[in-house]
Amino acid sequence: MRTETASLPRIAAAPAIDVVGRGLQISPAFDAHARRRLLGALRPWTRQVRAVRVQLLDVNGPRRGPSDKVCRVSVSMRAGGRVLAAAGADDAYASVDRAAQRTAAAVERYLQRRWRRPAAQRAAGRPRAVS
Repeated sequence: MRTETASLPRIAAAPAIDVVGRGLQISPAFDAHARRRLLGALRPWTRQVRAVRVQLLDVNGPRRGPSDKVCRVSVSMRAGGRVLAAAGADDAYASVDRAAQRTAAAVERYLQRRWRRPAAQRAAGRPRAVS
């Protein structure tokens, strides 16, 4: 039996995602939710992303006022560079959902700027190299 490996789709490896809590304990359900949301948000750019770090913190502490949760996301890109995004909400799950949306938009902006740079430099009137 002959198999054709060339026809199989190439799947990019998922980036490493580290979920940590600062002043909070991270439940396995929240960890899974955060990973699922960020993998979904970053799916179009999986090949460009090396690692993701998610931090969940309670801004007001456990006893002071409404419980405001802030989710900070740091994305390390394969070509170098880092993209940061953050979002807050009363609920930890809502904060990670908002942070995932903001992270996707920030990564897209970062990559568009990176890909557009040579064209912008050419448009600025830089002389072309003569071969």
